[in-house]
Amino acid sequence: PIPCVPWSVSDERPMWFWRVLLDFYWVHCKFAHIMFITSHGPEFYKITGSKLKCVRTIKYTTAHHWYPPRHHFLLLVDKQNIFQGFTITAHSVPKKSKFEIASCNTSSLDKTRSYYHQVNLLDFYGRVTCSFIDEVKGQLHLFGLEQGVMHHTNVFDLFVPGVYSLSVIDNVLIVHNLSGKVPVLFDVNSDSDSPILAPIPIFSKYHILPGESRNIKANGSEDKNVLTLLTHKVPKSKAPRGHPTLKIQNSMEIQKVPRQ
Repeated sequence: PIPCVPWSVSDERPMWFWRVLLDFYWVHCKFAHIMFITSHGPEFYKITGSKLKCVRTIKYTTAHHWYPPRHHFLLLVDKQNIFQGFTITAHSVPKKSKFEIASCNTSSLDKTRSYYHQVNLLDFYGRVTCSFIDEVKGQLHLFGLEQGVMHHTNVFDLFVPGVYSLSVIDNVLIVHNLSGKVPVLFDVNSDSDSPILAPIPIFSKYHILPGESRNIKANGSEDKNVLTLLTHKVPKSKAPRGHPTLKIQNSMEIQKVPRQ
């Protein structure tokens, strides 16, 4: 963030009016070309020749913001943790209802950080959804936008406290436990708040050196599951220097040893 003053003499506010520039975005609307997010709210500017002309301002004391351009939805939050949404259309910027997230100030495991990284804007079935992860309680809260109002629609149990990240694939919500390396899958349209599948850990992928697969046997028969892993071998010349390799003891025991 940097302090800034009005960029154009066409701005009617006095030059001593200082605010903090948080970010800027190109917008696809007919009344403006670029949007600046400042500590006093969003400002819309139109490019006329070599000048920027301020065409619209929205006053809102802003501490942080979220704006995925594909959604055309701007979410602001002030220092009192009150959220305000706006939809950027071709001709206007209609305001949505305000909403709050309970206990967001005490929801981060890292007390030196704010909760802003725990809030995300997602898209499910064409509807804008605000997500919030309570790292202390291990819960995921979803707020869906319906007719200009953010409704608290879902609360998913993540089983353990921790730091999480989110992904959306084909309208399926994937919550990644970064410390435990365990993803949890949810369907937001399901009547149940239970995961689609039981949480399954993700294991690291190691380079397999040639010649190791000949020792994979269990009770005299080859383990097809392990053989599938060994079909993609990495030559020594292409393996990263210092990368650990696998030494296969048998089909039920895999020991990680440093590469020589």
